[in-house]
This record gives sequence, C-alpha cells and structure tokens, in this order.
Amino acid sequence: MFKHPTDRRLGLSIPRRSFAAKEDINRIISYSQNDKTFFAQKHFNYSLTNLQSSTTSMTSPAPQQPKTSSRPQRYAQIIRLLSSHAPEYIALHSRVWPSVLSRISASNIHDYSIFYDRQTSLLFASFKYTGTDFEGDMRRMSEDEEVRKWWRITDGMQESLNKETGARSTLEGGEAGWWRRCEEVFYTE
Repeated sequence: MFKHPTDRRLGLSIPRRSFAAKEDINRIISYSQNDKTFFAQKHFNYSLTNLQSSTTSMTSPAPQQPKTSSRPQRYAQIIRLLSSHAPEYIALHSRVWPSVLSRISASNIHDYSIFYDRQTSLLFASFKYTGTDFEGDMRRMSEDEEVRKWWRITDGMQESLNKETGARSTLEGGEAGWWRRCEEVFYTE
C-alpha cells in the first residue's frame, strides 16, 4: 500500500494501481460551489462502484465483524462551522471545560476528535461509544447543565446540515439531530 500525502485528510491507504479511483475519492469529499452542499451522499454510489471496480483484482473484501455490545461503536458526524467563528471555535476547543470532558467520558464516549476543513468550513467529528445504552447516555449528557451551556456557545458558531428536519440547536435537534450522522463505509483495525 502506498500512502499518498493528500490522503492523510481521510486516513486512506490507496493501492498504487488504484490512482484512477483517487479522483472518485476526491469527488466524495468535494464541495459544490454551485449549491453549497456536501457531495458525499449524492456521489457515493457512483464513486464506490468505480473504486471497487478499479481495486477488485488486488484484494478481496475483509469479512464483516458482527456487531456486539462488547465492541465499541464508531460514530461520525458533520456540521458546518460559520467561517467568521472559526478562530473562536478552535480556541474554545483548545481548552474544553473540565466538566464537559468529564461528562463526555461518563457518557462512555472515547477517542473523540473533531476535524476542520477550512475549504468547505465543515467540521467532522468521530468518536467511539463503549457503553450499552447510547440513548440513555446521550439523554444524561443533554441534561447536564454545564454541557448545555457549552452547546449554547458552540451551536451559535455552527450551521446544521439537518435544518430541513427541524434542527434548531443541539438540544432541539429535530428528527435527525443538530450534527448530521455519517454512514461508515469502511473500517479496519
């Protein structure tokens, strides 16, 4: 496997023979200048088909592991950061309140990262959930007053990609939530 420097943004290892598919991967994460929407869902099926056809002869897919409660569940989410608030948001996250960090940990969330793409103003968050009652843990997190204060500050710096489902804030996320969840399409340890 050859790891191209530009593939670090996704953590991808692209086989040497599949550079034609690299264009499709770039299309997945590209941003439309016309309608300001994230292209992942729109182009996902086309890009995945092209990627699979260009790499099928190199490797066979790894067998999928059954989901069990003993294995951490991985989550990924995206939201738009208002570019006028980017410096403030980044500074705020360089010194997260200890009470918020404590609640995140108590809610069985680990290995939590937020990435920022300055070109598209998208934030990408990923974390592992190690508990057995995700809904209950998220409810308890949303009931924590310090977390609610944190969300009131950070929500004002963000624009949800789920507005069409009624999202108005983290606490009033509507049907789909304030952050848009992303589908996991590949994983390897």
